Amino acid sequence: RALERYLAPRADAVVTVGDGVAGELARRYGIPRPTVVRNVPAARAPGDGESPLRSALGLDADARVALYLGGIQPGRGLELLVDAAGRLAPGHVVVLMGPGHPGYATRLRDRATGAGVADRVVIAPAVPTDEVVRWAAGADAGLALIQNVSLSYYLSLPNKLFEYVAAGLPVVASDFPDLRRVVEGHGIGTVCRPDDPEAIARAVAWTLDDPGRNADLRAAARAAAGELTWEREAPVLVELVGRLASER
Repeated sequence: RALERYLAPRADAVVTVGDGVAGELARRYGIPRPTVVRNVPAARAPGDGESPLRSALGLDADARVALYLGGIQPGRGLELLVDAAGRLAPGHVVVLMGPGHPGYATRLRDRATGAGVADRVVIAPAVPTDEVVRWAAGADAGLALIQNVSLSYYLSLPNKLFEYVAAGLPVVASDFPDLRRVVEGHGIGTVCRPDDPEAIARAVAWTLDDPGRNADLRAAARAAAGELTWEREAPVLVELVGRLASER
């Protein structure tokens, strides 16, 4: 924070990744509102291949799959997702996919076994970055249940949110301002308390259990995917750099 306080007022421009962070930086350091450039993926190429998610993980074709993308590590609320899985109807599966510590993954599996939901929780290894969206497309909903462990997390717009959208997935997200603005603004899912397994389970069931609603949310996600792309976001950064260059 001391370094930011020294550097931010002296910079020709400040760039950050979301409106909430931009507002906080402007308030904290008395600077003009920073330029927002979000971490959104490149547009998905049409027909870029069938998702291998279900076949690779041995999931039934009719399973209702809620996918978490990200680190398999403490502080991500994954214990809560395991607990929420026990409150979902049979046939629902929570997939946790990403890099992490084997010991922690073992503890999560043990927790699922102890709760009698080992068949509803699948922990999968990470896939290459440029394959994430294709794999995610095999799920039925994406989980962005960020925990309020710091202001950075509370104000975040995580990559996984936009990867779910690029994959055409409905989203269940934490009820935090910036996440709510994207999810509700585009009509692509719902938000809930991320620290309550019962609330998480209700939100996941709301997203998955009504086929018509799920189809509508998927259609909204596909529409949003055409807007939330790096091809549309990059010109903001290009324009900023060009303006600074011309001023110099």
